[in-house]
Amino acid sequence: MAVAEVVDSKRPVVGLTADQTFRRANCCQPVPGERIVGITYRGQGVVVHAIDCPALEEFEDQTARWVDLHWHSGRHAPVFTITLDLTISNDAGVLGRICTLIGEQKANISDLKFTDRKPDFYRLIIDVDLRDVEHLHMVMTALEADTDVAQIERQRDLTRRP
Repeated sequence: MAVAEVVDSKRPVVGLTADQTFRRANCCQPVPGERIVGITYRGQGVVVHAIDCPALEEFEDQTARWVDLHWHSGRHAPVFTITLDLTISNDAGVLGRICTLIGEQKANISDLKFTDRKPDFYRLIIDVDLRDVEHLHMVMTALEADTDVAQIERQRDLTRRP
């Protein structure tokens, strides 16, 4: 089996001009493998959104600002941070096991916050650095399989705009 070409992490998106800069939208945190679109901002370059991001509604009548984009094919570096909202049992060793499960999927935890602590459960917000949407599914599937994970969802936060 051939090894996939490694994508330049500085230019993982196809459809930008050579002088356009870009960044991922905080609201939807798109990752390679998801359909994307760019919105131009004067002086700030292009902000890349997932095609299903509700924040795009405010640009519906500004079609001149839209940029048709897609991800480069190939293997991306694990530099795309996504946020997971997790509810886990409050029991000895559970948090360590959850962190180990993420690490076993070759994903890195870049931030972790407790948002709720109850006698029987903890709610966490975990930022995880991933390669692509397949990597995201691998991490979420591993976590969902753990009996001490009561809930897991990918957080998309419209209050965290571009």
